[in-house]
Amino acid sequence: GTLTIPSSIDGVTVTSIKAYALGSAKMKEVVIPNTIETLGFGVFQMCSSLEKVTFESGSKVTELKDSMFYQCTKLKEVVFPENLKSIKVLAFYKCTSLETVTLPEGFTTLYNAAFLDCTNLKTVIVPDSLNHMVMNPFEGCTSLETLSVPYRCWQFGIVAAFPILLCLGAGAAFRNLFVLTKTFYAKDIQKEAKQKEYMENLKAYHEKHPDEDFSDVMEGKKKRYPDPKGPTRS
Repeated sequence: GTLTIPSSIDGVTVTSIKAYALGSAKMKEVVIPNTIETLGFGVFQMCSSLEKVTFESGSKVTELKDSMFYQCTKLKEVVFPENLKSIKVLAFYKCTSLETVTLPEGFTTLYNAAFLDCTNLKTVIVPDSLNHMVMNPFEGCTSLETLSVPYRCWQFGIVAAFPILLCLGAGAAFRNLFVLTKTFYAKDIQKEAKQKEYMENLKAYHEKHPDEDFSDVMEGKKKRYPDPKGPTRS
Protein backbone atom coordinates (compact mmCIF):
# COMPACT_ATOMS: atom_id res chain seq x y z
CA GLY A 1 0.00 0.00 0.00
CA THR A 2 0.89 3.67 0.33
CA LEU A 3 2.64 5.15 3.35
CA THR A 4 1.97 8.84 3.90
CA ILE A 5 4.32 10.17 6.52
CA PRO A 6 2.38 12.51 8.84
CA SER A 7 3.25 16.19 8.88
CA SER A 8 2.52 16.35 12.62
CA ILE A 9 2.04 14.01 15.56
CA ASP A 10 0.03 15.13 18.60
CA GLY A 11 0.32 18.72 17.45
CA VAL A 12 4.09 18.56 16.99
CA THR A 13 5.39 19.21 13.48
CA VAL A 14 7.44 16.38 11.99
CA THR A 15 10.62 17.88 10.49
CA SER A 16 13.02 14.94 10.23
CA ILE A 17 13.27 11.19 9.77
CA LYS A 18 16.07 9.35 11.54
CA ALA A 19 18.64 7.12 9.88
CA TYR A 20 17.40 3.68 8.79
CA ALA A 21 13.93 4.48 10.22
CA LEU A 22 12.02 2.68 7.47
CA GLY A 23 14.68 0.24 6.29
CA SER A 24 13.16 -2.98 4.85
CA ALA A 25 9.60 -1.69 5.34
CA LYS A 26 6.92 -3.21 3.10
CA MET A 27 5.14 -0.52 1.09
CA LYS A 28 4.74 0.24 -2.61
CA GLU A 29 4.60 4.01 -2.35
CA VAL A 30 5.68 6.65 0.14
CA VAL A 31 4.64 10.31 0.33
CA ILE A 32 6.95 12.66 2.25
CA PRO A 33 5.31 15.86 3.53
CA ASN A 34 6.78 19.31 2.95
CA THR A 35 7.38 19.77 6.67
CA ILE A 36 10.31 17.36 6.48
CA GLU A 37 13.65 19.18 6.34
CA THR A 38 16.19 16.38 6.81
CA LEU A 39 16.41 12.65 6.17
CA GLY A 40 19.02 10.48 7.88
CA PHE A 41 21.26 7.88 6.28
CA GLY A 42 19.59 4.89 4.62
CA VAL A 43 16.05 5.84 5.61
CA PHE A 44 14.49 3.60 2.94
CA GLN A 45 17.31 1.13 2.34
CA MET A 46 16.29 -2.35 1.18
CA CYS A 47 12.58 -1.53 0.88
CA SER A 48 12.18 -4.28 -1.68
CA SER A 49 8.52 -3.49 -2.52
CA LEU A 50 8.92 0.29 -2.90
CA GLU A 51 7.97 1.50 -6.40
CA LYS A 52 7.33 5.24 -6.06
CA VAL A 53 8.55 8.06 -3.83
CA THR A 54 6.93 11.50 -3.80
CA PHE A 55 8.23 14.59 -2.05
CA GLU A 56 5.33 17.02 -1.65
CA SER A 57 5.46 20.38 -3.41
CA GLY A 58 7.31 22.91 -1.30
CA SER A 59 9.59 20.27 0.23
CA LYS A 60 12.48 21.67 2.27
CA VAL A 61 14.74 18.65 1.73
CA THR A 62 18.00 19.72 0.05
CA GLU A 63 20.06 16.53 0.32
CA LEU A 64 19.55 12.79 -0.16
CA LYS A 65 22.12 11.19 2.09
CA ASP A 66 24.20 8.03 1.72
CA SER A 67 22.32 4.77 1.03
CA MET A 68 18.94 6.56 1.05
CA PHE A 69 17.29 4.07 -1.34
CA TYR A 70 19.98 1.38 -1.16
CA GLN A 71 18.81 -1.76 -2.99
CA CYS A 72 15.21 -0.62 -3.50
CA THR A 73 15.13 -2.94 -6.48
CA LYS A 74 11.52 -2.18 -7.57
CA LEU A 75 11.80 1.61 -7.35
CA LYS A 76 10.61 3.06 -10.68
CA GLU A 77 9.71 6.68 -10.01
CA VAL A 78 10.99 9.45 -7.75
CA VAL A 79 9.36 12.88 -7.60
CA PHE A 80 12.38 14.78 -6.29
CA PRO A 81 12.09 17.72 -3.86
CA GLU A 82 12.18 20.97 -5.81
CA ASN A 83 14.92 22.40 -3.57
CA LEU A 84 17.22 19.37 -3.84
CA LYS A 85 20.91 20.33 -4.07
CA SER A 86 22.84 17.08 -3.75
CA ILE A 87 22.66 13.28 -3.87
CA LYS A 88 25.24 11.45 -1.78
CA VAL A 89 27.21 8.20 -2.04
CA LEU A 90 25.24 5.01 -2.86
CA ALA A 91 21.92 6.85 -2.48
CA PHE A 92 20.33 4.78 -5.28
CA TYR A 93 22.63 1.75 -5.23
CA LYS A 94 21.13 -1.16 -7.20
CA CYS A 95 17.77 0.50 -7.85
CA THR A 96 17.54 -1.81 -10.83
CA SER A 97 14.00 -0.82 -11.91
CA LEU A 98 14.79 2.89 -12.17
CA GLU A 99 14.78 4.02 -15.82
CA THR A 100 14.56 7.82 -15.82
CA VAL A 101 15.93 10.50 -13.49
CA THR A 102 15.13 14.20 -13.87
CA LEU A 103 16.86 16.41 -11.34
CA PRO A 104 15.32 19.79 -10.42
CA GLU A 105 16.61 23.26 -11.29
CA GLY A 106 19.08 24.43 -8.66
CA PHE A 107 20.61 20.98 -8.19
CA THR A 108 24.40 21.31 -7.82
CA THR A 109 26.25 18.15 -6.71
CA LEU A 110 26.30 14.44 -7.62
CA TYR A 111 28.54 12.33 -5.42
CA ASN A 112 30.45 9.22 -6.36
CA ALA A 113 28.43 6.04 -6.92
CA ALA A 114 25.14 7.86 -6.32
CA PHE A 115 23.46 5.63 -8.92
CA LEU A 116 25.85 2.70 -8.78
CA ASP A 117 24.64 -0.43 -10.61
CA CYS A 118 21.27 1.00 -11.65
CA THR A 119 21.39 -1.40 -14.58
CA ASN A 120 18.12 -0.29 -16.24
CA LEU A 121 18.71 3.45 -15.95
CA LYS A 122 18.39 4.85 -19.48
CA THR A 123 17.93 8.62 -19.19
CA VAL A 124 19.35 11.21 -16.79
CA ILE A 125 18.45 14.89 -17.16
CA VAL A 126 20.65 17.26 -15.16
CA PRO A 127 19.97 21.03 -14.90
CA ASP A 128 22.41 23.78 -15.87
CA SER A 129 22.97 24.49 -12.17
CA LEU A 130 25.07 21.30 -11.77
CA ASN A 131 28.67 22.30 -10.96
CA HIS A 132 30.21 19.28 -9.24
CA MET A 133 30.32 15.57 -10.11
CA VAL A 134 32.55 13.52 -7.82
CA MET A 135 34.35 10.70 -9.67
CA ASN A 136 31.65 8.55 -11.35
CA PRO A 137 28.06 8.78 -10.07
CA PHE A 138 26.86 6.35 -12.78
CA GLU A 139 29.29 3.45 -12.42
CA GLY A 140 27.66 0.22 -13.58
CA CYS A 141 24.68 1.91 -15.31
CA THR A 142 25.03 -0.38 -18.30
CA SER A 143 21.79 0.70 -20.05
CA LEU A 144 22.44 4.45 -19.89
CA GLU A 145 21.60 6.03 -23.25
CA THR A 146 21.10 9.73 -22.50
CA LEU A 147 23.03 11.85 -20.01
CA SER A 148 22.26 15.55 -20.30
CA VAL A 149 24.92 17.70 -18.59
CA PRO A 150 25.46 21.48 -18.62
CA TYR A 151 27.00 22.84 -21.83
CA ARG A 152 29.65 24.75 -19.90
CA CYS A 153 31.18 21.47 -18.67
CA TRP A 154 32.86 21.02 -22.06
CA GLN A 155 32.41 24.43 -23.66
CA PHE A 156 35.31 26.08 -21.82
CA GLY A 157 37.85 23.54 -23.06
CA ILE A 158 36.95 24.18 -26.70
CA VAL A 159 36.79 27.97 -26.40
CA ALA A 160 40.10 28.15 -24.54
CA ALA A 161 41.97 25.80 -26.88
CA PHE A 162 40.87 27.25 -30.22
CA PRO A 163 42.89 30.52 -30.20
CA ILE A 164 46.04 28.66 -29.15
CA LEU A 165 45.70 26.11 -31.93
CA LEU A 166 45.00 28.86 -34.43
CA CYS A 167 48.20 30.70 -33.46
CA LEU A 168 50.29 27.56 -33.87
CA GLY A 169 49.13 27.15 -37.46
CA ALA A 170 47.03 24.42 -38.96
CA GLY A 171 49.74 21.74 -39.24
CA ALA A 172 51.24 22.35 -35.83
CA ALA A 173 47.78 22.62 -34.35
CA PHE A 174 46.75 19.17 -35.53
CA ARG A 175 50.08 17.66 -34.47
CA ASN A 176 49.84 19.14 -30.98
CA LEU A 177 46.17 18.25 -30.68
CA PHE A 178 46.98 14.62 -31.54
CA VAL A 179 49.76 14.44 -28.95
CA LEU A 180 47.65 16.11 -26.27
CA THR A 181 44.65 13.89 -27.00
CA LYS A 182 46.76 10.73 -26.88
CA THR A 183 48.42 11.77 -23.62
CA PHE A 184 45.21 12.74 -21.85
CA TYR A 185 43.34 9.70 -23.17
CA ALA A 186 46.00 7.37 -21.77
CA LYS A 187 45.81 9.12 -18.40
CA ASP A 188 42.02 8.90 -18.46
CA ILE A 189 42.17 5.15 -19.08
CA GLN A 190 44.56 4.67 -16.16
CA LYS A 191 42.42 6.87 -13.92
CA GLU A 192 39.25 5.01 -14.92
CA ALA A 193 40.87 1.64 -14.19
CA LYS A 194 41.92 2.80 -10.72
CA GLN A 195 38.45 4.19 -10.03
CA LYS A 196 36.84 0.93 -11.15
CA GLU A 197 39.13 -1.10 -8.88
CA TYR A 198 38.38 1.21 -5.97
CA MET A 199 34.63 0.96 -6.59
CA GLU A 200 34.71 -2.83 -6.64
CA ASN A 201 36.52 -2.86 -3.29
CA LEU A 202 34.08 -0.30 -1.90
CA LYS A 203 31.07 -2.35 -2.98
CA ALA A 204 32.50 -5.49 -1.38
CA TYR A 205 33.18 -3.61 1.84
CA HIS A 206 29.77 -1.90 1.94
CA GLU A 207 27.90 -5.17 1.42
CA LYS A 208 29.65 -6.55 4.51
CA HIS A 209 29.04 -3.34 6.50
CA PRO A 210 25.64 -1.98 5.27
CA ASP A 211 25.05 0.18 8.36
CA GLU A 212 28.32 2.12 8.20
CA ASP A 213 28.20 5.89 7.84
CA PHE A 214 29.98 6.93 4.62
CA SER A 215 29.66 10.67 5.22
CA ASP A 216 33.38 11.11 5.88
CA VAL A 217 34.65 9.32 2.78
CA MET A 218 34.59 9.65 -0.98
CA GLU A 219 33.86 13.36 -0.94
CA GLY A 220 36.29 13.98 -3.76
CA LYS A 221 39.55 14.18 -1.84
CA LYS A 222 39.45 11.34 0.67
CA LYS A 223 39.99 7.89 -0.83
CA ARG A 224 39.90 5.53 2.09
CA TYR A 225 37.54 3.12 3.77
CA PRO A 226 35.79 4.03 7.04
CA ASP A 227 37.26 0.93 8.63
CA PRO A 228 41.07 0.45 8.31
CA LYS A 229 40.43 -3.31 8.25
CA GLY A 230 38.43 -2.94 5.04
CA PRO A 231 39.77 -3.97 1.63
CA THR A 232 42.81 -2.14 0.37
CA ARG A 233 43.98 -1.25 -3.09
CA SER A 234 47.01 -3.06 -4.47
